[in-house]
Amino acid sequence: MLKDNTMYRERPARRTVKIETMCRNIKKLRKNEVEPTDAELHDAALQFVRKISGFRVPSQANQDAFDQAVLEVAEASRKMFGQLKGRQSRTT
Repeated sequence: MLKDNTMYRERPARRTVKIETMCRNIKKLRKNEVEPTDAELHDAALQFVRKISGFRVPSQANQDAFDQAVLEVAEASRKMFGQLKGRQSRTT
């Protein structure tokens, strides 16, 4: 891995291809049965959409699509957290 968080690998044709990796500082939101707040989900969704779109701040032409993507990712995350099973203690 290089300093700029990218990796290189060789393809079968012996050409070197640059592979960008996901940043490592995405915050874990699941904490001991406490669901994340709406603000935490929004911030995580915003970070995710920024990362995959390549835009820190979208243009005016892309703002609606960007905002909609953030809302949908936050909504999907909220749904996922609602469906996750908590840790269950074993009784023997």
